[in-house]
Amino acid sequence: MSLQHQPNAPTTSGHTPVKARLEWIDAAKGIAITLVVLGHVVWVLSLMDLPTSDFWRRILQATGPMRMPGFFLMSGLFAHRFASGSFERFARRRVIGFAYLFVVWLAITAVVEVGLQFWLHDTAKVVSRTKLVHHILWLETPLWYLIALPAFHLLWWGTRKMAAWVPLTIAGIGYVLVETGVTALPGMLGSTGYRGMIQYAFFFMVGARLSQPLRDVVGRMTPWTSAAVVTAWLAMEIWIPTLPMKSLVAVPALFAISQLVVLTPLRSAAQRAGRRTLPLYLMNWLAVAIVGGIWLQLDVPSTRLTQFLVPGITLPVVIALIASVWHLTRDIPFLYAPSKALEDKVVNVVRSLNDLEPASPEDQLEHEPMPDPWTGRPATRAINVPMIHAHRSMNHMNR
Repeated sequence: MSLQHQPNAPTTSGHTPVKARLEWIDAAKGIAITLVVLGHVVWVLSLMDLPTSDFWRRILQATGPMRMPGFFLMSGLFAHRFASGSFERFARRRVIGFAYLFVVWLAITAVVEVGLQFWLHDTAKVVSRTKLVHHILWLETPLWYLIALPAFHLLWWGTRKMAAWVPLTIAGIGYVLVETGVTALPGMLGSTGYRGMIQYAFFFMVGARLSQPLRDVVGRMTPWTSAAVVTAWLAMEIWIPTLPMKSLVAVPALFAISQLVVLTPLRSAAQRAGRRTLPLYLMNWLAVAIVGGIWLQLDVPSTRLTQFLVPGITLPVVIALIASVWHLTRDIPFLYAPSKALEDKVVNVVRSLNDLEPASPEDQLEHEPMPDPWTGRPATRAINVPMIHAHRSMNHMNR
């Protein structure tokens, strides 16, 4: 159960209350996934030649540097929970499940898009992502996050015993090179590009290696501090929108916005969306295509008013549709997680290939000292890390 609902959530010595941390994390995820869905709404409606406004495109352009970098950073925040366990336990929780979801929902996407082609004919083809070669080799798919996230976790696992500055420096150099255009990479990975993957890997590693300091800093932000960060981000977007490495300002702005949102009546809605990133991510591309098909049947004229209203109406309709499907299907065993038997089979294969020992009972506990976040050496005392519920961040095609 989430600690969010515990009124007297404990505090760590000298740190921000756990409850405050969970509030901003869930709110930030909720804001980010809403922006992801909005991005797909505008993109799919445009592909279908339905009314869309430059107003929405400007919002997406401004928030682009915060959506996926912020998502990956938040995903990395919880990697430390597996640092002292076995590879088997790590693979179960952070590799097998995401790969399984990719395969299952790739099949679901293919089936639904066949139905869309019977309904919408050639119009459906412009939003189709069922070309398997592109799906698997180029990650030309709205499900690409389900492959990127376990890949980044494996990168963290392979470097977890190094001093933090080593992988962070390497990832940071890659990020700076691609952001400043110093190096050009061949055009593959159609949904994200190598540039995007290098950027996202950097933010994931920052979250994974600096989890405690980041949560402390954001958890202590006051409304005035948050407002100042948001103002700096808006000023950057207005006056120097072509500035490279904007995510270094935009991601803190996302967290600052979340800190302000938890002080408003929007808190519950943002946190609810943040706790439902999995179904929102898995279904949003298909849901947008279905709602877009309904708009096509209505034959809506393109005017300034409809260009503003159609995306604005589509966004909440899509979210409501996904929420309804989620409530109807969440108890179907295979849709949202692999079975224990399947996990065991995969783990047995991995164990036989790597000659791994079975997980010990201690792997189920998280009481061992964590390494120091900068030196990589064991900490001199146990760090009290709150048992925060699993956060599976979801994503947007970076168009």
